[in-house]
Amino acid sequence: MSGGYPAECDREHTGSRGRRPGAGAAYDRRVFPDGRYDAIVVDADPAGADDTDTVLLELAIAAGEHKGEVVTVTASGLGRDPLDLLAVPATLTVSDGEPTVTLEG
Repeated sequence: MSGGYPAECDREHTGSRGRRPGAGAAYDRRVFPDGRYDAIVVDADPAGADDTDTVLLELAIAAGEHKGEVVTVTASGLGRDPLDLLAVPATLTVSDGEPTVTLEG
């Protein structure tokens, strides 16, 4: 895909090795510093029964300082079935604290 999709980071993310840092604590939506992160979609679910255009994506960061961490983002405008998104390579780009997701395929 040529363009990215607007995304919003969830308030929580799972740290590497499956630990949830500060379990129950709210996180700033700027989970990662500005940059570009290679990722893989490890889960995708519709955001709600009434909203078929918005999907909750869990992205596992594949390289770099945050490798192994999982971040949940809410993406809209994908036009794809959530099941078809599983294991799809993705790029999470954070610019001025605002995330964008680009999916391959």
